[in-house]
Amino acid sequence: MHSLKPARLRAVLAVTLIAVGSAACGSSADGRAGSSTTPAVSSPRASPHHQAYTLPIDAYLIAPADFERIERAQILLVETCMKRYGFTLKLAEPATTAQGNRYGPTDRAFAAARGYHSALPRTDPEPQTPTREMVKVLGTTGSPTVRSYKGADVPPGGCFGEANAKLTEGGGILQDPEVSTAVNFESFPESAKAAPVRNAFAAWSSCMKEKGFAYPTPLDAINDPRWNTEEPSALEISTAVAEVECKERTDTVSIWNSAEAELQRKDIKKRLGALRKGRERIDVTVRNARTELAAEEARTAS
Repeated sequence: MHSLKPARLRAVLAVTLIAVGSAACGSSADGRAGSSTTPAVSSPRASPHHQAYTLPIDAYLIAPADFERIERAQILLVETCMKRYGFTLKLAEPATTAQGNRYGPTDRAFAAARGYHSALPRTDPEPQTPTREMVKVLGTTGSPTVRSYKGADVPPGGCFGEANAKLTEGGGILQDPEVSTAVNFESFPESAKAAPVRNAFAAWSSCMKEKGFAYPTPLDAINDPRWNTEEPSALEISTAVAEVECKERTDTVSIWNSAEAELQRKDIKKRLGALRKGRERIDVTVRNARTELAAEEARTAS
């Protein structure tokens, strides 16, 4: 079973699963666990900044709104399942799924506020940590659980297993299809090698040099180890702002995006059959999620 690419999707309810593991082991996790102060741009969609450019492969990936919809349905199903065993468990709400820009910062205001760092996290209340008794029934995806609890049968994989089974019933999938992920990730480094993109990088680098910053490409700027700090420094912010200004002057991002889109179109043509099958599996899960959420809305309204 392949793992999710971190720059594209969070694992479904990853924070909750970490909490479950911590509860099962009787240990507490660092509040910063799983976070990163600087985006890694060796993979697509790594930068958190606001302006997003579309690509052909987007049609074969789970849309951010659909991913959030799936998460909400999973939360609903898990919480409902837990109630059958006498537990009231409130899981963390899905995080906002706004896409970042895979080409680095493009928004001046965001660069002036956060440099190359991620947006500040939401200040939601701390999610409820499951008790040891809850964990027996809750289960985690891929982990064993008890077969019964106080005389009542427990579904395979616990309440998480039941929720995921309902969401994927009919051949659905809870993550981007592997073939779609491959197209999405392979095109990114290849696009940086295209002649128009190299020329744009050269123009961008000259612009940056005029402003007092020496970087061959935008990737070198965002990967500067000096930005690996808890909060952006004044130097980081000034560099990021200069980067955005130089991208605008040289049209770097549009050129880069166009080159990558062309690479993806060619790759999609070669893998179209597999991509369509993957899209169908996504659609199954989205329909199931919509059905569960609509049913809950109807119950609440009645």
